[in-house]
Amino acid sequence: EAANASETDKLGLARVLVEDGELEAAQMVLEHLVAASPESAEAHGRLGLLLSKKDEFEDATRQLGRAVQLAPEVAEYSLGLAEVLLLWNRSPTALEFLMAVKPRFEKLPEFRYKLALAHFALHRYEQAVEVLEGLAREHPELDLVQFFLGNSYFSMGDLKRAEASYRKAIEMNPRKASYYPPLGQLLRTQGGERTDEAIRYLQTALELDPSDVPSKIQLALCYVEKQRLREGQVLLEDVTRTQ
Repeated sequence: EAANASETDKLGLARVLVEDGELEAAQMVLEHLVAASPESAEAHGRLGLLLSKKDEFEDATRQLGRAVQLAPEVAEYSLGLAEVLLLWNRSPTALEFLMAVKPRFEKLPEFRYKLALAHFALHRYEQAVEVLEGLAREHPELDLVQFFLGNSYFSMGDLKRAEASYRKAIEMNPRKASYYPPLGQLLRTQGGERTDEAIRYLQTALELDPSDVPSKIQLALCYVEKQRLREGQVLLEDVTRTQ
């Protein structure tokens, strides 16, 4: 509210509020800044990224789109816009946009990862695998790349490679509960002792995150296959209460 508060001051305030989880207050600051400085790419960009955190994808797309217009050289805004489009289930638009900015950002790992996600969302699994395999070779430390390689191979029906990628992702980041359900599902589809193995993985996932819905569903299906019907029922009833 101070007359001499600069754009830098306001952006700094918004950043601190976001870090503290005060998203509504941060949004108010950034909306005030956008109104006062409509040609500020950073104001539009920060507001768009904040709105994305709140799952307000339409408004986030509008703000990030303006930021990209004002500062097309800033990767954060372009990649943020692509991510919002993917989260908003606008995958064809996301892929079209990513291809348009590819000459500018194609060397960035984050760009290539989002390009792979766009291909995956459009069921272009072979293209997704090609991008992700290249990323995995150049950046073997990225566990999320291995996880989505697993998803891509699983969708293609290549269970052996999918399993290897899932196991590698879990080995790299064993505390990530969301990595376990797809591996559990893959093992369950093969039945027998593999279902027992799936149960162990899914129980580990729920120890890491007791609220993880995909883990509960997959574990319940494993219990059904093993005729542990009461245990499966309890899990599925819990899921229907929360969702």
